Amino acid sequence: MLPILERADSKDIEHIERVSQWSSCCCKKTDSRLLKFVAQHVIILMIVTFSLTKLWSSQDCSTDSTYTGLLSLMIGVVLPQPK
Repeated sequence: MLPILERADSKDIEHIERVSQWSSCCCKKTDSRLLKFVAQHVIILMIVTFSLTKLWSSQDCSTDSTYTGLLSLMIGVVLPQPK
């Protein structure tokens, strides 16, 4: 037997909207989940770009493992876990 779904109260909906909205003086109201997503991916892109630049310009192979490790970590963060 399926559980009976209760209707969401208007207070619950208002609370969800208030928590998921972020407001500032320059962009008014924005979804906070979008801002977190963009910020995370900008930081990941910066780390990947830095690591690739260091690997490309490296003359000594002793420091390559650090940047290869950073790249592997970023790939592990971005790709979803297999199910």
